Amino acid sequence: MDADAEKLAYFETDRVSVAAQLQAAISGEIAGDIPDGHHHIPVLVRASRAVRSDPGVWGNLPIVTGAAVVPLSQLGTLRVTNDFPILWQRNGALCMTVQSGVATGIQPATVVERATPAIEALRKRLPAGYRLETGGDVELSSTADNAIFAFLPLTGGLMLLVLMIQLQSFSRSLLVLFSAPLGLIGMVSGLLMTGAPFGFVALLGLIALAGMIMRNTILLVDQIQFNHSNSVSLHDAIIDATLTRARPVCLTAVAAVLAFIPLSFNVFWGPMAIVMIGGLVGGTVLTLIAVPAFYAALFDRNVPAQDVSAHV
Repeated sequence: MDADAEKLAYFETDRVSVAAQLQAAISGEIAGDIPDGHHHIPVLVRASRAVRSDPGVWGNLPIVTGAAVVPLSQLGTLRVTNDFPILWQRNGALCMTVQSGVATGIQPATVVERATPAIEALRKRLPAGYRLETGGDVELSSTADNAIFAFLPLTGGLMLLVLMIQLQSFSRSLLVLFSAPLGLIGMVSGLLMTGAPFGFVALLGLIALAGMIMRNTILLVDQIQFNHSNSVSLHDAIIDATLTRARPVCLTAVAAVLAFIPLSFNVFWGPMAIVMIGGLVGGTVLTLIAVPAFYAALFDRNVPAQDVSAHV
């Protein structure tokens, strides 16, 4: 129905009131109920079947207004048209959803990446007021990533606090914290060789990888401090700690890599497993080489000359 605003104002009513009365006449309105033992039968009040099934007579339906009871046809024009029975909304706005399945072995992020040029070309041709949004797994992954990044500063601060309590040194704590990116080289190499996407599960693997590398660094730093506290020169303490901790660190990395190999063939968890495998292989090697070198560069700069000549 196309309501006439002037007539609605003249008869002291509005579109909502007219629509409610028309809805009550056609679809019905519950006016009460009748008790029937333990049940209540609702009483539905509506127009007769002959009126409900014939749109041609709807113009004669009486509508109560603030001025008088008038036929519906006096308040606007009735037209019979086809319309969508359901209006889909997304975040309060009308929308049309385009869905598709994803082929086996392909990640949703890969599909969106390949379709981005076509989507951008379509977005430029849209009329004013229309927009395109990407939903599904890609949207959920982006939401999860934002939730993780929101707490990273807090968790990073807590990690630094715990390291300072354990190591009793701010510089050594920073050394452990800054060793976390040592797995990036292996991680990137693994993703490039396998072609796996870097999505939400891969980000989870990267966070876990950073924790495992920092754990190895803590083992090295703690062993160096222990050796140095037993009247061993810092230079010898670094070498001895590296040799002592090399086997357990490597065995732990190998066990983790072997455990993640079966998971790397999974479509969903595969990227995380690849991140862990590549990151552990590269990060373990770099930890055993770079961490002792950085430790010596930071804390072994004031070695006496005779001590240096003794080790040459």
